[in-house]
Amino acid sequence: MRFPPDFVDKVREANNIVDVIAPYTQLRSAGSNFMGRCPFPDHNDKTASFSVSEDKQLYNCFGCKKSGNVFTFLKDFNGQSFPEAVEFLARRANIALPERDEDPREKRQRELREAVLTTNRLAASYFEDSFKKLPESNPVRVYAAKRGLTPEIIETFKIGYSSEDWQGLVKAMRARRIPLETGEKAGLVKKSTRQGGDSHFDLFRGRLMFPILAASGDVLGFGGRVLANEEPKYLNSPETPVFHKGRVLYGLDVTARYIRSQDEAVIVEGYMDAVALYGAGIKNVAAILGTAFTPDHGRVIRRMTPNVLMLLDGDRAGIQGAERSLPALLAAEIRPRGLILPEGQDPDDFLKEHGVEALREQMASAGDLFTLLLTRHWMADYRATAADRMAVVERAGAALAPAGPGLLQSPMAELFMSEMARYLDVEVAWVRKTLSAKISAMQNRAGSYGEKPSEKSYGPATSGPSATIFEGNVAPAAGNLSSAGGKDPRREQQIDLSGISREESAALGLLLQSRFLMSDLSEASKEWFSSGAAREEHPIAYLFDDEGSRKLIGNALRRYGQQPEAFATLAASLMENVAQPEILQKSLAEAALLFSTSQSDSHSGSAGDDSAEKHRRHMAKILNAIQRRRKQADLNRVSLELREVRGGASGERSQELMERYMTIQRELKEIENERRMFERGD
Repeated sequence: MRFPPDFVDKVREANNIVDVIAPYTQLRSAGSNFMGRCPFPDHNDKTASFSVSEDKQLYNCFGCKKSGNVFTFLKDFNGQSFPEAVEFLARRANIALPERDEDPREKRQRELREAVLTTNRLAASYFEDSFKKLPESNPVRVYAAKRGLTPEIIETFKIGYSSEDWQGLVKAMRARRIPLETGEKAGLVKKSTRQGGDSHFDLFRGRLMFPILAASGDVLGFGGRVLANEEPKYLNSPETPVFHKGRVLYGLDVTARYIRSQDEAVIVEGYMDAVALYGAGIKNVAAILGTAFTPDHGRVIRRMTPNVLMLLDGDRAGIQGAERSLPALLAAEIRPRGLILPEGQDPDDFLKEHGVEALREQMASAGDLFTLLLTRHWMADYRATAADRMAVVERAGAALAPAGPGLLQSPMAELFMSEMARYLDVEVAWVRKTLSAKISAMQNRAGSYGEKPSEKSYGPATSGPSATIFEGNVAPAAGNLSSAGGKDPRREQQIDLSGISREESAALGLLLQSRFLMSDLSEASKEWFSSGAAREEHPIAYLFDDEGSRKLIGNALRRYGQQPEAFATLAASLMENVAQPEILQKSLAEAALLFSTSQSDSHSGSAGDDSAEKHRRHMAKILNAIQRRRKQADLNRVSLELREVRGGASGERSQELMERYMTIQRELKEIENERRMFERGD
């Protein structure tokens, strides 16, 4: 947001630079100025060479030569952009931001964002207070100490605790008169299914809580870690109006200043690893949250430094995450290095076993990420044959394709291609030609939901409401997703819907009859693209097990993305591609009958928020039924294997299966509770 000069001046005048800087270093009066040790982390100041002028509202360090005004300080010290610094200081001085010309929809979105941020601030304070009230002998405090969470670390990262109380946060929200519906939007509470009881319950219970903050200090979301061996071990906030995991890196509110001063960011895979590294003295760290490193992450980091070290867990998932992250890093013009830890270890494990100095040595010797992937991944089974050389380059091309063909024109790519040619003992020109051909082929196929994104996908990420439709912890079904490709659909083989289930038939009809749901699916698909997630994690896999259904919706999604204004004819255009059109006609008819009770026509383009929510609620009920069927099938499989194991295998395997059986039972019970909630809400 652009601010008028008079507003910026008003904010500057309302914030005394001495008061803004004082929390970061002790200042003492020295004549007309204030003096103290330089607060910037790259200057180990021992002589109090940092001067702040209250009259001029400027600071200057005679040692490291940093200087500026209050906005410059926040930019250099906290890593905030100029607009973020202005907003932060405006809120600090209780100055209302300038009114903007906005339509009713924009106003509703802004007001919802502000309400969610207010609710998140309350929740963060509640979790912090809950932890502070625990006695030293409490198992939660004992566990935190065992994990190396010192009082200083807990205070720095504002770590808290969500009690086992099902309505602790609910009560706190009611006391502050915050609508519980806003708590739902924030992903903090959920509606209860109990009759005659209170209406909501806390989603985070019995967990250490890690607030996820923006550089401005706004609480965007939370990560929760259980204290025992329960599942899920880690639970993050869902996508909300203010929290999008593909755009947020954990810890930057604390560590941005160290990343700037050391000119490198160490990227890890979770908040526990980030906190462990910070506590060990490696403070230029940030963590991704359950996704690969995305282009939006790259843009955030690039404002601070062009250098990144990916510190990866020592398992197959770690190197796969590195491969998915590489194009986003290169597209942001970042120079990435990579370090894969010993198998079975994450950074926290490595620190405990080997110590911080051993880790620093490993980090110092880490090579570039491209060469790491080349030697450890793409050349894993290399035998120096012509076919092997072709396979290695094609694997690299497939991984780099999301960054677009322009990547090959960059100086860094030239170095990578020279390195690859040296390892493969071929000419650089051949490597360039083969890489270019593979990337172009991937680009041409990028219209299919089953392929990785093209260059276009590396624009600003969307904030689609995927969490609304694709809600719940659903394991994607086994099997490959079908790819629609970039071909003329009239020449494709007809799609077989004979294996479709009743629930999937209903979902198919709903998607093709509701513009809202198709738009939601499109946004969720874009987010999947930008996250770099695996093919099996595409949102279509959360809805459909049947291969024909997946392919049909893949076609529909591609066509909708190309021409959303033609949604009204989308279903009809797909009919000729279906081997059993009567099945699709029945699905569409049932969906039309279901929607006929809505107040407005979903095809008209004028349907309001009520119609959208009704459509999403119908889809959520269908997804719940799909979840029940999948979980019941999982339960049956584990039960059968458990009976076989008890007939002669080890007790350890039997115990493992029993724990899995109990976990699925709990998950199935939660799904059943959700189903009852839907029934009572009708």
